[in-house]
Amino acid sequence: MAIAVTAVMKRGCYRLPVQGVPRRKKHPSPSYYAGLVTRSARPAAHPVSSTIPLPPKWATWRNLDHTQAKRVCQSVKSVKSSASQHPWSNWADSIMTGPASELQLTASDMWVRWKSARLAASRTSTVLTGQNQQWVLSMDGVTSNPPNGNDVLKEFLQDKSAREILSNFFVEPNSEDPSGRLNDAAIIAIDTEWWQKHPNPMTELGISELQNKFILPNIYANNILTGVQTVHARLKPYAHLHNDFPGAGDPEKFELGTTKFVTEEEARQVLVDTFVRPHELDPTNLQPIILVGHAVENEFEHILEAFGVDLLSYGTIVKVIDTQVMAEEAGIRGPRGPLISLKNLLSHFNLTVPNLHSAGNDAAATLMAAVLITLKENLYPGVGTNKPPAVVDNINIQWIVSALLTENKTPAPLWGVELFCTRCERENHLRANCFAKLQCEICKCSGVKRLYNASRTHAAGRCMFKYWALPPRDVGMHP
Repeated sequence: MAIAVTAVMKRGCYRLPVQGVPRRKKHPSPSYYAGLVTRSARPAAHPVSSTIPLPPKWATWRNLDHTQAKRVCQSVKSVKSSASQHPWSNWADSIMTGPASELQLTASDMWVRWKSARLAASRTSTVLTGQNQQWVLSMDGVTSNPPNGNDVLKEFLQDKSAREILSNFFVEPNSEDPSGRLNDAAIIAIDTEWWQKHPNPMTELGISELQNKFILPNIYANNILTGVQTVHARLKPYAHLHNDFPGAGDPEKFELGTTKFVTEEEARQVLVDTFVRPHELDPTNLQPIILVGHAVENEFEHILEAFGVDLLSYGTIVKVIDTQVMAEEAGIRGPRGPLISLKNLLSHFNLTVPNLHSAGNDAAATLMAAVLITLKENLYPGVGTNKPPAVVDNINIQWIVSALLTENKTPAPLWGVELFCTRCERENHLRANCFAKLQCEICKCSGVKRLYNASRTHAAGRCMFKYWALPPRDVGMHP
């Protein structure tokens, strides 16, 4: 017989409640020993499981009376504290009938093995990963699953070019895939924006996914590109911080969908839900992800620093595609060197996406650029590395963006809130409609006239001088 031990995610940690072994309590009551033997815990979306062989007679644990249950608890406690070599039969036989030959492991050995499983789960499963790993604890220790289909697919795609991989979804399916899972992969683009001044917190998160696949492209591949679905999130603690460098985007102008305000914990969960998905046909495995980005290596670093989430650790990303590298391989060069900006890359295809340097718009634009580079030879035969025409069959390619801004706009996601004031932090209006009376104590007491005059525009929690040193005091200003 085996009793399952399940690792449950709670407050960013894993804990392992053991079915059949009561937990330690400072002042245990009779009901604790006799009735509350198995504690239920909130199930995680993707639990990490271990199976530990325990003596068969533990199946009758629920039938013990108060005295018998208390004796078992005391025995387990003594083993935990002194690591004494009490065999299971020494005390189990006095409580439960059954041949001692069935009870082969000592109590201390069983405890060490359970602790080993717990340690293995904590070392290999990061916070909020949602990984569906299976751990089996045998007489030889802890072993993990053999490589799954995602590992095989990742190895197969390692030497494939980005254009060759993406062509599988639009032009010619790849029949050499040994895992048979490439067609099930999701194509996702991600972009982040952060405040360019110290301490550089992340302010926006944009995620875009291509929904229309395995269809032959028509003019400009508009039947594919209009299937780009994008979500845009602004982080509540830093949503009031706006960049002012030339070309900076406006986070309040996301027109491809609905902007949602989220906490850092909610943003972390959005990432997990995006990159850790059960496979539709095989729920025991996770769906493979092809990640697209523009200078995508920067995104991994920023996400890890902001949320402590390592996207590559989930084992679902089977290929990372960088549109800068794709453009260079296709002979599309920027005006200032081989690495091209996203704006210039879109301009090569006569496409303009409004308000770039905003996370949601950049994510959608990156995914559109990847599709256009992949299909350039099919859409514009003979063009080569030159710029393709803007109008084909009396249709302008800019119509695609117009469609995404109107009838093909992405529905609002279920997470986050639509209304959040970056001035007073209330969730029933936006900053433009805020009439709350507040005053920043930092600016009020700064001794700087211009800061004092601006002290009623924000609360102290939203003051930039939480991060910066105050300027010198003005002459004649009172503290």
